[in-house]
Amino acid sequence: MKKLISIAAALTTAVSSSALSAGAMFENIPSTRIWEEEFEMFDAMDSGALITDINGDGSFTIADCYALYCYTEGCETDEAATSDADKIADYDGSKSVDYYDTVHLIRYFILKNGLTREVTKPSYYSNSTKQSSAKADNGGLVSAYSYDLNPGKGFVSLVLGECGHLQAGYPIFCEMLESKEIDYDINGDGKLFFDDINYLWVYCINNTNCAYMDFTMAEAAQIPGEMYYPCQKLENGLRRDMGCCWVYEYALMYCFEKYELKQEYLTNDYYEDIFAGSGKYDFGKYAKQCYEEWLPKNEYLTFNGALFNREYIRFINEKADDPMYIPDTNGDGILNIYDTFNTYIYMDDLYSEADAGSTILPDDVWKYFTERCDLNGNGLCGDLHDLSMLNLFILDKLEDEDCIEMYDNYSDKLKAYIGRLSNNSGRPAVKYSPEKYSSPVALSDDLERTGDSNADGKKDMADVVFIMQSLANPDKYKLSAIGRFNADINNTGDGITLMDAQAMQERLLGLA
Repeated sequence: MKKLISIAAALTTAVSSSALSAGAMFENIPSTRIWEEEFEMFDAMDSGALITDINGDGSFTIADCYALYCYTEGCETDEAATSDADKIADYDGSKSVDYYDTVHLIRYFILKNGLTREVTKPSYYSNSTKQSSAKADNGGLVSAYSYDLNPGKGFVSLVLGECGHLQAGYPIFCEMLESKEIDYDINGDGKLFFDDINYLWVYCINNTNCAYMDFTMAEAAQIPGEMYYPCQKLENGLRRDMGCCWVYEYALMYCFEKYELKQEYLTNDYYEDIFAGSGKYDFGKYAKQCYEEWLPKNEYLTFNGALFNREYIRFINEKADDPMYIPDTNGDGILNIYDTFNTYIYMDDLYSEADAGSTILPDDVWKYFTERCDLNGNGLCGDLHDLSMLNLFILDKLEDEDCIEMYDNYSDKLKAYIGRLSNNSGRPAVKYSPEKYSSPVALSDDLERTGDSNADGKKDMADVVFIMQSLANPDKYKLSAIGRFNADINNTGDGITLMDAQAMQERLLGLA
Protein backbone atom coordinates (compact mmCIF):
# COMPACT_ATOMS: atom_id res chain seq x y z
CA MET A 1 0.00 0.00 0.00
CA LYS A 2 1.40 3.39 -0.91
CA LYS A 3 2.48 5.49 2.03
CA LEU A 4 0.35 8.60 2.48
CA ILE A 5 1.65 12.05 3.29
CA SER A 6 -0.06 12.51 6.61
CA ILE A 7 0.92 13.71 10.03
CA ALA A 8 2.45 10.32 10.73
CA ALA A 9 4.08 9.60 7.37
CA ALA A 10 6.80 10.95 5.08
CA LEU A 11 6.54 11.68 1.36
CA THR A 12 10.03 10.87 0.22
CA THR A 13 11.36 7.53 -0.93
CA ALA A 14 14.87 6.46 0.02
CA VAL A 15 16.65 5.44 -3.18
CA SER A 16 19.94 6.13 -4.91
CA SER A 17 21.16 9.70 -4.79
CA SER A 18 21.85 9.73 -8.53
CA ALA A 19 19.18 7.55 -10.13
CA LEU A 20 15.43 7.90 -10.17
CA SER A 21 13.36 4.95 -9.01
CA ALA A 22 10.47 3.63 -11.06
CA GLY A 23 7.59 6.06 -10.63
CA ALA A 24 9.64 8.52 -8.57
CA MET A 25 7.54 11.34 -9.95
CA PHE A 26 4.43 9.74 -8.46
CA GLU A 27 6.07 8.42 -5.29
CA ASN A 28 7.44 11.86 -4.44
CA ILE A 29 4.21 13.82 -4.79
CA PRO A 30 5.00 17.08 -2.98
CA SER A 31 3.04 17.75 0.19
CA THR A 32 2.21 21.20 -1.16
CA ARG A 33 -0.27 19.51 -3.49
CA ILE A 34 -2.25 18.23 -0.50
CA TRP A 35 -4.78 20.72 0.76
CA GLU A 36 -4.20 21.84 4.32
CA GLU A 37 -7.43 20.36 5.68
CA GLU A 38 -6.60 17.00 4.10
CA PHE A 39 -3.63 16.20 6.33
CA GLU A 40 -5.84 15.34 9.30
CA MET A 41 -8.71 14.17 7.09
CA PHE A 42 -6.54 11.55 5.36
CA ASP A 43 -5.10 10.51 8.71
CA ALA A 44 -8.66 9.84 9.89
CA MET A 45 -9.41 7.88 6.72
CA ASP A 46 -6.26 5.84 7.30
CA SER A 47 -7.29 5.00 10.86
CA GLY A 48 -10.91 4.22 9.97
CA ALA A 49 -12.27 7.17 11.93
CA LEU A 50 -13.68 8.39 8.60
CA ILE A 51 -15.34 5.67 6.55
CA THR A 52 -14.48 5.37 2.86
CA ASP A 53 -16.47 2.23 1.99
CA ILE A 54 -19.48 4.06 0.56
CA ASN A 55 -21.15 1.10 -1.14
CA GLY A 56 -20.74 -1.22 1.83
CA ASP A 57 -18.98 -4.05 0.00
CA GLY A 58 -16.21 -4.27 2.58
CA SER A 59 -13.44 -2.65 0.57
CA PHE A 60 -12.39 0.79 -0.64
CA THR A 61 -12.22 0.98 -4.44
CA ILE A 62 -12.90 3.46 -7.21
CA ALA A 63 -16.50 2.19 -7.06
CA ASP A 64 -16.93 4.01 -3.74
CA CYS A 65 -15.75 7.28 -5.28
CA TYR A 66 -18.10 6.78 -8.20
CA ALA A 67 -21.07 5.93 -5.96
CA LEU A 68 -20.51 9.11 -3.91
CA TYR A 69 -20.14 11.15 -7.11
CA CYS A 70 -23.47 9.92 -8.43
CA TYR A 71 -25.11 10.57 -5.07
CA THR A 72 -23.82 14.15 -4.69
CA GLU A 73 -24.46 15.02 -8.35
CA GLY A 74 -28.07 13.84 -8.26
CA CYS A 75 -27.61 11.01 -10.75
CA GLU A 76 -29.85 7.95 -10.68
CA THR A 77 -28.27 5.72 -8.03
CA ASP A 78 -28.70 2.30 -6.52
CA GLU A 79 -30.07 3.18 -3.07
CA ALA A 80 -28.27 0.23 -1.52
CA ALA A 81 -24.95 1.65 -2.68
CA THR A 82 -25.42 5.04 -1.07
CA SER A 83 -27.85 4.40 1.79
CA ASP A 84 -25.34 5.50 4.45
CA ALA A 85 -23.68 8.32 2.48
CA ASP A 86 -25.29 11.08 4.54
CA LYS A 87 -24.07 9.45 7.75
CA ILE A 88 -20.48 8.69 6.80
CA ALA A 89 -19.31 10.93 3.95
CA ASP A 90 -19.27 14.45 5.44
CA TYR A 91 -15.48 14.44 5.35
CA ASP A 92 -14.97 18.19 5.55
CA GLY A 93 -17.43 18.68 8.42
CA SER A 94 -19.68 21.03 6.47
CA LYS A 95 -22.84 19.37 7.85
CA SER A 96 -23.79 18.18 4.39
CA VAL A 97 -22.48 15.58 1.95
CA ASP A 98 -21.66 17.37 -1.27
CA TYR A 99 -19.36 17.68 -4.26
CA TYR A 100 -16.37 18.67 -2.12
CA ASP A 101 -16.60 15.47 -0.11
CA THR A 102 -16.47 13.53 -3.39
CA VAL A 103 -13.35 15.44 -4.43
CA HIS A 104 -11.63 14.63 -1.12
CA LEU A 105 -12.48 10.95 -1.45
CA ILE A 106 -11.15 10.82 -5.02
CA ARG A 107 -7.93 12.54 -4.00
CA TYR A 108 -7.47 10.11 -1.11
CA PHE A 109 -8.03 7.17 -3.44
CA ILE A 110 -5.46 8.46 -5.93
CA LEU A 111 -2.84 8.96 -3.23
CA LYS A 112 -3.52 5.62 -1.58
CA ASN A 113 -3.95 3.38 -4.62
CA GLY A 114 -3.00 5.27 -7.74
CA LEU A 115 -4.99 4.96 -10.96
CA THR A 116 -4.99 2.52 -13.86
CA ARG A 117 -5.90 3.38 -17.40
CA GLU A 118 -8.99 1.16 -17.15
CA VAL A 119 -10.68 3.28 -14.49
CA THR A 120 -10.05 6.50 -16.42
CA LYS A 121 -12.25 5.40 -19.33
CA PRO A 122 -15.95 6.41 -19.22
CA SER A 123 -16.82 2.99 -20.67
CA TYR A 124 -15.74 1.41 -17.37
CA TYR A 125 -18.80 3.01 -15.77
CA SER A 126 -21.24 2.43 -18.65
CA ASN A 127 -23.40 -0.58 -17.79
CA SER A 128 -26.83 -0.32 -19.31
CA THR A 129 -28.38 -2.73 -16.80
CA LYS A 130 -29.05 -1.26 -13.39
CA GLN A 131 -27.98 -3.43 -10.47
CA SER A 132 -30.08 -3.94 -7.36
CA SER A 133 -27.13 -5.04 -5.23
CA ALA A 134 -24.16 -3.07 -3.97
CA LYS A 135 -21.92 -5.61 -5.67
CA ALA A 136 -21.43 -6.11 -9.39
CA ASP A 137 -19.39 -8.31 -11.68
CA ASN A 138 -16.83 -5.67 -12.61
CA GLY A 139 -14.78 -5.65 -9.41
CA GLY A 140 -17.51 -4.42 -7.10
CA LEU A 141 -18.43 -1.45 -9.31
CA VAL A 142 -22.02 -0.34 -8.90
CA SER A 143 -24.00 0.50 -12.01
CA ALA A 144 -25.69 3.57 -10.62
CA TYR A 145 -27.33 5.09 -13.67
CA SER A 146 -28.89 4.40 -17.03
CA TYR A 147 -26.57 4.39 -20.06
CA ASP A 148 -28.24 7.41 -21.59
CA LEU A 149 -27.45 9.62 -18.61
CA ASN A 150 -23.83 8.45 -18.68
CA PRO A 151 -22.44 10.27 -15.62
CA GLY A 152 -19.27 8.23 -16.15
CA LYS A 153 -17.94 10.97 -18.42
CA GLY A 154 -18.33 13.60 -15.73
CA PHE A 155 -16.81 11.33 -13.12
CA VAL A 156 -13.78 10.51 -15.25
CA SER A 157 -13.29 14.20 -15.99
CA LEU A 158 -13.26 14.92 -12.25
CA VAL A 159 -10.88 12.03 -11.52
CA LEU A 160 -8.45 13.13 -14.23
CA GLY A 161 -8.65 16.72 -13.02
CA GLU A 162 -7.64 15.74 -9.49
CA CYS A 163 -5.02 13.38 -10.87
CA GLY A 164 -3.57 16.38 -12.69
CA HIS A 165 -3.68 18.55 -9.56
CA LEU A 166 -1.75 15.87 -7.69
CA GLN A 167 0.62 15.33 -10.64
CA ALA A 168 -0.10 11.64 -10.14
CA GLY A 169 -0.84 10.43 -13.67
CA TYR A 170 2.54 8.97 -14.50
CA PRO A 171 1.47 5.31 -14.08
CA ILE A 172 -1.42 5.89 -16.52
CA PHE A 173 0.96 7.53 -18.97
CA CYS A 174 3.24 4.48 -18.87
CA GLU A 175 0.29 2.14 -19.47
CA MET A 176 -0.83 4.15 -22.48
CA LEU A 177 2.70 4.34 -23.85
CA GLU A 178 3.43 0.64 -23.46
CA SER A 179 0.07 -0.40 -24.94
CA LYS A 180 0.76 1.96 -27.88
CA GLU A 181 -2.44 3.86 -27.10
CA ILE A 182 -0.28 6.97 -27.46
CA ASP A 183 2.66 7.41 -29.80
CA TYR A 184 5.33 9.75 -28.41
CA ASP A 185 7.86 8.74 -31.06
CA ILE A 186 7.65 12.02 -32.96
CA ASN A 187 10.81 11.65 -35.04
CA GLY A 188 10.04 8.02 -35.98
CA ASP A 189 13.21 6.41 -34.63
CA GLY A 190 11.26 3.75 -32.73
CA LYS A 191 11.42 5.12 -29.19
CA LEU A 192 10.40 7.97 -26.93
CA PHE A 193 13.53 9.99 -26.24
CA PHE A 194 14.48 13.47 -25.03
CA ASP A 195 14.49 14.93 -28.54
CA ASP A 196 10.85 13.84 -29.06
CA ILE A 197 9.80 15.77 -25.96
CA ASN A 198 11.67 18.82 -27.24
CA TYR A 199 9.73 18.72 -30.52
CA LEU A 200 6.44 18.73 -28.60
CA TRP A 201 7.73 21.47 -26.28
CA VAL A 202 8.56 23.78 -29.22
CA TYR A 203 5.28 22.92 -30.97
CA CYS A 204 3.18 23.82 -27.90
CA ILE A 205 5.06 27.04 -27.16
CA ASN A 206 4.61 28.16 -30.76
CA ASN A 207 0.87 27.40 -30.49
CA THR A 208 0.64 29.86 -27.58
CA ASN A 209 2.36 32.55 -29.65
CA CYS A 210 5.55 32.12 -27.62
CA ALA A 211 3.86 33.31 -24.45
CA TYR A 212 6.26 33.67 -21.50
CA MET A 213 9.30 33.44 -23.79
CA ASP A 214 11.65 36.34 -24.49
CA PHE A 215 11.08 36.25 -28.24
CA THR A 216 8.15 36.79 -30.59
CA MET A 217 6.51 34.54 -33.16
CA ALA A 218 8.49 36.31 -35.86
CA GLU A 219 11.65 34.98 -34.18
CA ALA A 220 10.26 31.53 -33.39
CA ALA A 221 11.97 28.35 -34.55
CA GLN A 222 9.86 26.13 -36.79
CA ILE A 223 9.99 22.40 -36.21
CA PRO A 224 10.62 20.26 -39.30
CA GLY A 225 7.44 19.76 -41.32
CA GLU A 226 7.29 15.99 -40.91
CA MET A 227 7.19 16.47 -37.11
CA TYR A 228 4.20 18.82 -37.10
CA TYR A 229 1.34 16.35 -37.47
CA PRO A 230 2.74 13.82 -34.96
CA CYS A 231 3.05 16.67 -32.42
CA GLN A 232 -0.50 17.82 -33.08
CA LYS A 233 -1.92 14.32 -32.80
CA LEU A 234 0.02 13.55 -29.62
CA GLU A 235 -0.92 16.75 -27.79
CA ASN A 236 -4.61 16.38 -28.63
CA GLY A 237 -4.63 12.74 -27.55
CA LEU A 238 -2.81 13.29 -24.25
CA ARG A 239 -4.97 16.21 -23.21
CA ARG A 240 -8.15 14.38 -24.19
CA ASP A 241 -7.33 11.02 -22.61
CA MET A 242 -5.37 12.16 -19.55
CA GLY A 243 -7.03 15.49 -18.85
CA CYS A 244 -3.81 17.07 -17.62
CA CYS A 245 -1.03 19.40 -18.63
CA TRP A 246 1.94 17.22 -17.62
CA VAL A 247 2.63 16.16 -21.19
CA TYR A 248 6.37 16.90 -20.95
CA GLU A 249 6.95 15.93 -17.33
CA TYR A 250 5.61 12.37 -17.64
CA ALA A 251 7.71 11.82 -20.75
CA LEU A 252 10.81 13.17 -19.01
CA MET A 253 10.20 10.86 -16.07
CA TYR A 254 10.01 7.93 -18.51
CA CYS A 255 13.31 8.90 -20.16
CA PHE A 256 15.07 9.44 -16.82
CA GLU A 257 14.06 5.92 -15.78
CA LYS A 258 14.69 4.12 -19.05
CA TYR A 259 17.93 5.59 -20.38
CA GLU A 260 21.37 6.39 -19.10
CA LEU A 261 21.31 10.09 -18.40
CA LYS A 262 24.04 12.14 -20.02
CA GLN A 263 24.69 15.67 -18.83
CA GLU A 264 24.26 16.99 -22.37
CA TYR A 265 20.55 16.06 -22.31
CA LEU A 266 20.09 18.71 -19.62
CA THR A 267 21.56 21.55 -21.67
CA ASN A 268 19.92 23.85 -24.20
CA ASP A 269 22.84 23.40 -26.63
CA TYR A 270 21.98 19.73 -27.12
CA TYR A 271 18.54 20.63 -28.50
CA GLU A 272 19.90 23.51 -30.56
CA ASP A 273 22.03 20.96 -32.38
CA ILE A 274 18.92 18.87 -33.18
CA PHE A 275 17.29 21.71 -35.06
CA ALA A 276 18.25 25.37 -35.33
CA GLY A 277 16.57 27.79 -32.95
CA SER A 278 15.18 25.27 -30.49
CA GLY A 279 17.90 25.92 -27.92
CA LYS A 280 16.39 29.27 -26.97
CA TYR A 281 13.19 27.52 -25.84
CA ASP A 282 15.04 26.42 -22.67
CA PHE A 283 13.89 22.81 -22.73
CA GLY A 284 17.30 21.57 -21.56
CA LYS A 285 17.16 23.92 -18.61
CA TYR A 286 13.66 22.74 -17.74
CA ALA A 287 14.68 19.07 -18.00
CA LYS A 288 17.48 19.73 -15.53
CA GLN A 289 15.08 21.42 -13.10
CA CYS A 290 12.73 18.43 -13.26
CA TYR A 291 15.54 15.95 -12.70
CA GLU A 292 16.81 17.79 -9.64
CA GLU A 293 13.28 18.12 -8.27
CA TRP A 294 12.58 14.39 -8.64
CA LEU A 295 15.83 13.18 -7.14
CA PRO A 296 15.08 11.55 -3.79
CA LYS A 297 15.38 13.98 -0.93
CA ASN A 298 16.76 13.32 2.53
CA GLU A 299 13.49 12.92 4.42
CA TYR A 300 15.14 14.19 7.59
CA LEU A 301 15.87 17.51 5.87
CA THR A 302 12.52 17.92 4.11
CA PHE A 303 10.53 20.91 5.35
CA ASN A 304 6.94 21.94 4.65
CA GLY A 305 5.79 25.22 6.17
CA ALA A 306 2.05 24.54 6.17
CA LEU A 307 2.48 21.10 7.71
CA PHE A 308 4.98 22.38 10.28
CA ASN A 309 2.58 25.13 11.30
CA ARG A 310 -0.14 22.58 12.08
CA GLU A 311 2.29 20.24 13.82
CA TYR A 312 3.75 22.88 16.07
CA ILE A 313 0.45 24.40 17.14
CA ARG A 314 -0.87 20.94 17.93
CA PHE A 315 2.34 20.11 19.79
CA ILE A 316 2.24 23.11 22.13
CA ASN A 317 -1.49 22.64 22.70
CA GLU A 318 -0.89 19.04 23.75
CA LYS A 319 1.96 20.05 26.09
CA ALA A 320 0.14 23.07 27.57
CA ASP A 321 -1.32 20.93 30.36
CA ASP A 322 1.98 19.21 31.11
CA PRO A 323 4.26 21.72 32.87
CA MET A 324 6.76 18.94 33.61
CA TYR A 325 7.41 18.19 29.92
CA ILE A 326 10.95 19.16 28.93
CA PRO A 327 12.44 18.12 25.56
CA ASP A 328 15.88 18.20 27.16
CA THR A 329 18.79 17.39 24.85
CA ASN A 330 21.48 16.91 27.48
CA GLY A 331 19.58 15.57 30.49
CA ASP A 332 20.28 18.48 32.83
CA GLY A 333 16.58 19.02 33.48
CA ILE A 334 16.34 22.54 32.05
CA LEU A 335 15.93 24.17 28.65
CA ASN A 336 18.64 26.70 28.00
CA ILE A 337 21.24 27.91 25.54
CA TYR A 338 23.07 24.57 25.52
CA ASP A 339 19.98 22.82 24.16
CA THR A 340 19.89 25.28 21.27
CA PHE A 341 23.64 24.77 20.72
CA ASN A 342 23.15 21.00 20.58
CA THR A 343 20.23 21.41 18.19
CA TYR A 344 22.17 23.61 15.78
CA ILE A 345 25.21 21.31 15.85
CA TYR A 346 23.03 18.27 15.19
CA MET A 347 21.31 20.08 12.32
CA ASP A 348 24.71 20.77 10.80
CA ASP A 349 25.57 17.09 11.31
CA LEU A 350 22.47 16.17 9.30
CA TYR A 351 23.56 18.35 6.38
CA SER A 352 27.13 17.08 6.48
CA GLU A 353 25.97 13.45 6.92
CA ALA A 354 27.92 13.02 10.13
CA ASP A 355 27.35 9.95 12.31
CA ALA A 356 27.90 8.94 15.92
CA GLY A 357 31.55 8.31 15.15
CA SER A 358 32.26 11.73 13.66
CA THR A 359 30.05 14.17 15.59
CA ILE A 360 31.47 16.24 18.43
CA LEU A 361 28.22 15.86 20.37
CA PRO A 362 28.38 13.67 23.49
CA ASP A 363 26.92 10.17 23.13
CA ASP A 364 23.87 10.91 25.30
CA VAL A 365 23.02 14.03 23.29
CA TRP A 366 23.41 12.14 20.00
CA LYS A 367 21.11 9.39 21.28
CA TYR A 368 18.51 11.96 22.31
CA PHE A 369 18.28 13.32 18.76
CA THR A 370 18.44 9.93 17.03
CA GLU A 371 16.25 7.92 19.41
CA ARG A 372 13.93 10.21 21.42
CA CYS A 373 13.47 13.48 19.52
CA ASP A 374 10.31 12.73 17.52
CA LEU A 375 8.32 15.78 18.62
CA ASN A 376 5.86 15.72 15.71
CA GLY A 377 5.24 11.97 15.89
CA ASN A 378 6.02 11.20 12.24
CA GLY A 379 8.33 8.28 13.02
CA LEU A 380 11.55 10.21 12.26
CA CYS A 381 13.68 11.17 15.26
CA GLY A 382 15.59 14.42 14.87
CA ASP A 383 14.30 15.57 11.50
CA LEU A 384 14.20 19.24 10.50
CA HIS A 385 10.66 19.64 11.83
CA ASP A 386 11.67 18.21 15.21
CA LEU A 387 14.73 20.44 15.51
CA SER A 388 12.76 23.53 14.53
CA MET A 389 10.00 22.65 16.99
CA LEU A 390 12.55 22.22 19.77
CA ASN A 391 14.07 25.64 19.18
CA LEU A 392 10.67 27.32 19.03
CA PHE A 393 9.56 25.50 22.17
CA ILE A 394 12.58 26.87 24.02
CA LEU A 395 11.82 30.40 22.82
CA ASP A 396 8.21 29.95 23.87
CA LYS A 397 9.14 28.87 27.41
CA LEU A 398 11.74 31.54 28.17
CA GLU A 399 11.00 35.00 29.50
CA ASP A 400 11.98 37.91 27.27
CA GLU A 401 14.92 38.92 29.45
CA ASP A 402 16.21 35.35 29.43
CA CYS A 403 16.03 35.26 25.63
CA ILE A 404 17.93 38.53 25.41
CA GLU A 405 20.63 37.21 27.73
CA MET A 406 20.78 33.88 25.92
CA TYR A 407 21.35 35.39 22.48
CA ASP A 408 23.68 38.17 23.56
CA ASN A 409 26.97 37.33 21.79
CA TYR A 410 25.37 34.05 20.78
CA SER A 411 27.90 33.29 18.06
CA ASP A 412 30.88 33.67 20.36
CA LYS A 413 29.24 31.47 22.98
CA LEU A 414 28.50 28.82 20.37
CA LYS A 415 32.08 28.84 19.08
CA ALA A 416 33.40 28.40 22.61
CA TYR A 417 30.98 25.52 23.21
CA ILE A 418 32.00 23.83 19.97
CA GLY A 419 35.65 24.16 20.97
CA ARG A 420 34.96 22.53 24.33
CA LEU A 421 33.07 19.63 22.75
CA SER A 422 35.83 19.19 20.20
CA ASN A 423 38.48 18.94 22.91
CA ASN A 424 36.38 16.50 24.92
CA SER A 425 35.68 14.24 21.95
CA GLY A 426 39.09 14.48 20.33
CA ARG A 427 37.39 15.23 16.99
CA PRO A 428 37.80 18.31 14.78
CA ALA A 429 35.34 21.11 15.42
CA VAL A 430 32.65 21.53 12.79
CA LYS A 431 32.49 24.75 10.82
CA TYR A 432 29.52 26.25 12.53
CA SER A 433 29.51 29.94 13.29
CA PRO A 434 26.17 31.71 12.80
CA GLU A 435 26.45 35.46 12.46
CA LYS A 436 23.72 38.07 12.83
CA TYR A 437 22.68 40.15 9.84
CA SER A 438 23.04 43.62 11.25
CA SER A 439 23.24 45.83 8.18
CA PRO A 440 20.13 47.96 7.68
CA VAL A 441 17.98 47.51 4.60
CA ALA A 442 17.52 50.56 2.38
CA LEU A 443 13.75 50.41 2.20
CA SER A 444 11.17 52.98 3.24
CA ASP A 445 10.09 52.87 6.88
CA ASP A 446 6.55 53.39 5.63
CA LEU A 447 6.46 49.83 4.29
CA GLU A 448 4.96 47.14 6.49
CA ARG A 449 7.40 44.62 7.96
CA THR A 450 5.32 41.53 7.43
CA GLY A 451 7.59 38.86 8.92
CA ASP A 452 7.72 37.09 5.54
CA SER A 453 11.40 36.23 5.89
CA ASN A 454 11.54 33.73 3.01
CA ALA A 455 9.71 36.18 0.71
CA ASP A 456 7.26 33.58 -0.59
CA GLY A 457 4.24 35.87 -0.17
CA LYS A 458 2.91 33.93 2.83
CA LYS A 459 3.19 34.39 6.58
CA ASP A 460 3.55 31.10 8.44
CA MET A 461 5.86 29.12 10.70
CA ALA A 462 8.20 28.58 7.77
CA ASP A 463 9.21 32.25 8.17
CA VAL A 464 10.06 31.70 11.83
CA VAL A 465 12.17 28.69 10.99
CA PHE A 466 13.91 30.47 8.11
CA ILE A 467 14.99 33.28 10.44
CA MET A 468 16.53 30.75 12.81
CA GLN A 469 18.16 28.83 9.97
CA SER A 470 19.64 32.02 8.49
CA LEU A 471 21.22 32.82 11.85
CA ALA A 472 22.40 29.28 12.48
CA ASN A 473 23.82 28.62 9.03
CA PRO A 474 24.00 31.73 6.84
CA ASP A 475 25.99 29.93 4.15
CA LYS A 476 23.02 27.64 3.44
CA TYR A 477 20.15 30.00 4.30
CA LYS A 478 20.61 33.50 2.94
CA LEU A 479 17.97 36.13 3.62
CA SER A 480 17.31 38.36 0.64
CA ALA A 481 17.20 42.14 1.15
CA ILE A 482 13.39 42.13 1.22
CA GLY A 483 13.48 39.06 3.46
CA ARG A 484 15.70 40.86 5.97
CA PHE A 485 13.44 43.89 5.85
CA ASN A 486 10.31 41.80 6.42
CA ALA A 487 11.87 39.77 9.22
CA ASP A 488 13.11 42.69 11.33
CA ILE A 489 9.89 43.03 13.33
CA ASN A 490 11.32 43.06 16.88
CA ASN A 491 13.15 46.26 17.87
CA THR A 492 13.22 47.31 14.23
CA GLY A 493 16.62 48.52 13.05
CA ASP A 494 18.79 46.22 15.17
CA GLY A 495 19.20 43.63 12.44
CA ILE A 496 17.90 40.06 12.42
CA THR A 497 18.02 38.17 15.70
CA LEU A 498 16.18 35.21 17.19
CA MET A 499 14.01 37.75 18.99
CA ASP A 500 12.50 38.43 15.55
CA ALA A 501 11.73 34.71 15.26
CA GLN A 502 10.04 34.79 18.65
CA ALA A 503 8.04 37.90 17.73
CA MET A 504 6.88 36.32 14.46
CA GLN A 505 5.91 33.15 16.30
CA GLU A 506 3.81 35.16 18.75
CA ARG A 507 2.05 36.91 15.84
CA LEU A 508 1.13 33.61 14.22
CA LEU A 509 -0.12 32.10 17.47
CA GLY A 510 -2.18 35.20 18.26
CA LEU A 511 -0.08 36.14 21.29
CA ALA A 512 0.95 39.55 20.00
